[in-house]
Amino acid sequence: MSGTGYLRAMEPIAKGTHIEVTDATGIVRAKRALATVEGGKYPAVWACSDDEWTAAQADGREPEPEPFPWPMRSVRPTLHA
Repeated sequence: MSGTGYLRAMEPIAKGTHIEVTDATGIVRAKRALATVEGGKYPAVWACSDDEWTAAQADGREPEPEPFPWPMRSVRPTLHA
């Protein structure tokens, strides 16, 4: 979707990137990207909460992803200092 700030299909996103996802009800939620799924008809991003990202970093482990990936069309990167 050109000009909306959302990622184009198949556009890679780096692990740890701050993202916002929009759920089916229109609620926008802050997340951290874990991986981009580039194959198939519907590209997606696996993500976790900011709290999970921070806890995993503190524990020296990989973050646990949410039980489902977010469709790429519902994801946009955000700027954080």
